[in-house]
Amino acid sequence: MTPHIDDASAIDRRYANNLRYSPIDEWTERNIIQASAAEREFLLEIQPCFAYRLSFAAVPKLKKRGPEHLAPVQRAVDRLLAADAPADEYPPLDGPALQWKGSNDRLTRRVWLQRLSDALAHETGCFVAKPTVTGSEAPTPGKRAKAVPVAAVTAWYLPELRAGQFQLPHLVTCGSLVHIGVRNSRRRQFGPDAPLHVVEFSGQSYEDTVVTYLGEEMRTGDIEVWGQLLKLATPLPLGARVTVSARELLIALGRGTGGPAYKTLRAEIARLQGARLVVRSSFAPMRDQFRAMFPDDPVSNSASRGPVEVAFQLLGPSSTDGNVWSVSVPREVRVAFGVRLSSWFSEHEYGILTRRKHGDTVKRLFLLYRSHAKPWPFTVRELRSYLGSTMGRDSDLKTALDLAHHQLLNAGLIKAWRYGLSDRRRNCSDRTYEVDF
Repeated sequence: MTPHIDDASAIDRRYANNLRYSPIDEWTERNIIQASAAEREFLLEIQPCFAYRLSFAAVPKLKKRGPEHLAPVQRAVDRLLAADAPADEYPPLDGPALQWKGSNDRLTRRVWLQRLSDALAHETGCFVAKPTVTGSEAPTPGKRAKAVPVAAVTAWYLPELRAGQFQLPHLVTCGSLVHIGVRNSRRRQFGPDAPLHVVEFSGQSYEDTVVTYLGEEMRTGDIEVWGQLLKLATPLPLGARVTVSARELLIALGRGTGGPAYKTLRAEIARLQGARLVVRSSFAPMRDQFRAMFPDDPVSNSASRGPVEVAFQLLGPSSTDGNVWSVSVPREVRVAFGVRLSSWFSEHEYGILTRRKHGDTVKRLFLLYRSHAKPWPFTVRELRSYLGSTMGRDSDLKTALDLAHHQLLNAGLIKAWRYGLSDRRRNCSDRTYEVDF
């Protein structure tokens, strides 16, 4: 039986989020082969892109250990083929597969995945010759993608979720798009003459991605509603209608079901529908995601590798009778999701903060920290930027951050925290917050 994410012990929980791998990670090809079947299944379930760590030579080694050792790899390859492997994208060079090392004969992700899938099928006696996979495929969760005419509109899905999880893009969790500040203060309105520009996102270089936001100021409650609607939309092709009762949505959010709660929910959905983002990015994962989604777009066919720009709303049109909502998630939202672009979060852990009625600061801090394998030590100035703080003085923000770290510790969501000079940032003269998971 696959262990639940909250009960993981043999496998480091850092890999529960969509992370960028590095050459010093302990999950090398050798360790993946030597892991138990349950460990490997759990690892590849929560992070299928670790299949890129395996070379073709790993397949017969896994076969010797039994068919149960090959099955999780096949499922991971199928998921990668179905969702996050643009036709022209290359795998990372820090993997062990020597097939990628040559500068002139590196395989693209999709071609390499197809060949690995063929090798797995051959070892299990289920080999059937398949045509070369192209970038015009329709990625459908749970099924092998099939080639479709380029002119056809492809269906796109959000990355799959495990039970008890929700997901959010780093555009939301790692930048100042969502604000914290004085509760019940008046929300600002960002219009064409005075838009909100976000240029700093934790985990990216300055101005790799620039978001121009138009709409009413968003806070944590808005993103909680969006996260629940995204969860409901995950099994459906993006653009399809999601239907949910207001009562079910409020219960899932851990809120009351009185009259004021319904009024707040209505305002939050309207705010999400009015939220318009213009995202301009030279960040490779987002740029490649755009080109995979829109193969017929002139920008996708351009030889330039410069920034791409896409505009979308967080929610599409909706209808309601006051008790039941029908709402859609625009297809373009998918550009902000994927490996190195979004993270998964435990509903159980986040629910602890909701049940204890903690404020926006601790919730936003939790989402920022959980978007990283091991959070970088952040200064107060950096946290002001990444959390979207509207507090006027740094002393007020620091008081709120101290309380938020204490709350995370008391809730058991971090093991320890400290504020001071960091050995990890020896060139930084400012004190930083550093946490241990």
